[in-house]
Amino acid sequence: MLTVSSNGSEIAVEGVALGETDLTEDTDFTLDGLEITLLKEYLDGLTEGEQTFTIITNYYNVDVVIEIVDTTEG
Repeated sequence: MLTVSSNGSEIAVEGVALGETDLTEDTDFTLDGLEITLLKEYLDGLTEGEQTFTIITNYYNVDVVIEIVDTTEG
């Protein structure tokens, strides 16, 4: 889960992107106020390694680097 916070500003998350691709709410991620959860089914489709996501808000965009690791046994 990713959480967006601010110092008193009325921040609203407007979306999430990976590179130039906008993610789809309720398909790729869920949003509850300022808490973003990337869904397992979406993460399963990503290649291993660092991925840079952009959190889009009504004030500014924030880049977040997430390391994708395959944790399945086998």
